[in-house]
Amino acid sequence: MTTKVMRYQLIEMVDNEKRFMYKMLDDLRYEVFKISNRAIQMFWDIDNTSYAFKQKFQENLDLKELTGVKSLAYISRALKEEYQKLNNTSVEQVSRKVEKEWKKNKSNMITADTSMIRYKRKNANIKLKNTQFKIEPLDNNFYRISARLLSKSYAKDLHENGFEFAQKFKEKGKKKEKTIKEFIKKNDDNMWVHFKIKAHDGSQKSIIERVVNKEYKVGGSDIIYCDRKRKYYLNLSYTFEAEQAKVDENKILGIDVGVNTPATLAISDDKWYKEFIGDKQEIENYRNQVESRRRRLQKNAALYSGEGSTGHGRKTRLKSVDKIRDKIARFKDYKNHIWSRAIVNEAIKHGCGTIQMEDLTGIAANTNEKFLKTWSYFDLQTKIQYKAEEVGIKVVKVKPAHTSARCNNCGHIHSKENKDKWRPKEFHHEKFICQNCNHTAHADLNAAKNIAMKDIEKIIKDQLESQEKYYKNQMKYILD
Repeated sequence: MTTKVMRYQLIEMVDNEKRFMYKMLDDLRYEVFKISNRAIQMFWDIDNTSYAFKQKFQENLDLKELTGVKSLAYISRALKEEYQKLNNTSVEQVSRKVEKEWKKNKSNMITADTSMIRYKRKNANIKLKNTQFKIEPLDNNFYRISARLLSKSYAKDLHENGFEFAQKFKEKGKKKEKTIKEFIKKNDDNMWVHFKIKAHDGSQKSIIERVVNKEYKVGGSDIIYCDRKRKYYLNLSYTFEAEQAKVDENKILGIDVGVNTPATLAISDDKWYKEFIGDKQEIENYRNQVESRRRRLQKNAALYSGEGSTGHGRKTRLKSVDKIRDKIARFKDYKNHIWSRAIVNEAIKHGCGTIQMEDLTGIAANTNEKFLKTWSYFDLQTKIQYKAEEVGIKVVKVKPAHTSARCNNCGHIHSKENKDKWRPKEFHHEKFICQNCNHTAHADLNAAKNIAMKDIEKIIKDQLESQEKYYKNQMKYILD
């Protein structure tokens, strides 16, 4: 099963002005922010008490013995009593999210190796369980999202302050309709609110239609706020069984990350195949253009600021600068999506059941190349991996050591000290020249062919041991 997320803009609420929607969602997001920080503090208090008891008495005490209940149930119950705007199920969903992050980091936080997690208001998302919302089609590519978000008390407060819910509700399993006042009186715990969304393109429409027709199963989703666009969105999570590609697991597509070409491809059993994905210059040109614009705006921000921005500090004066700050990051994300899709399509096209890539952990610390440091190769590899696994292609990461220094023709591995000879600077590192067999090839393609070999790490290890024995014998012969 494959899980994906599609984002839909919440355009407006049914039968309400847009300002009511923003007011309500802002209130709920603020409560999520407060609940998250309160929950992490409660997890710390409870688990730290348990940890202190264990340290003092050396007993195998657990949290249940100390409190009589599981921490999540205890904290959720306390939060429901303290915060009364969100629906109870949403409070539980937020608590679960915080619990996962606490379990992941608690050992370091309890021992003070890391500081306590603090949640920011701008990152507060309203979490929805799949049973908390439903989707219904409207006209002209519009759809209605009905979500159970509000507590009874908050729904009453909104209604008394002029907030109009959908005029009538149908009780589950009954044809009789209830007015809003009757509905609030009847339902003690939850209130449904209705949002209008639109499928802006074929992809969005295709996915939401399959969700409506129950071809795709809906998962836990989020209502998020985008500061840059000042709009609310539904991150709709859906699960489906992807069609498996007809591929051979023993056929390997090797990927080498390069400086001039972001990804070079080779296939294990096809010595003539080569493919170059992406262009460094395209990225550099875009980055230089955006950076130049950012510096120009920053320089002239104070000069062109109106009187209304005087006294408001940096935030107001540099608002135009901040708007374009993440343009490069978004462009990188877009290009990585395009490139990763092209790479997986190549694997499917040629029947490759395995993709092998370099393990680039720590690349930023171990390279002097500015482009390799600033480009998000981890993100590219992540996108390749999940797109490949969707169609049943296995992804293997290999150690990058010596994959560029090995001659794919004879197997000889060159030393780093001799690098200027097998990757001459006059060719901008694009050419590989083997000092053993005089084989010449494109440097990135030579590396990609090595990466495409099955058990390449063992092959390199055996070759290094063989060369070491040979040089030792040679030295012994010379000395004798």
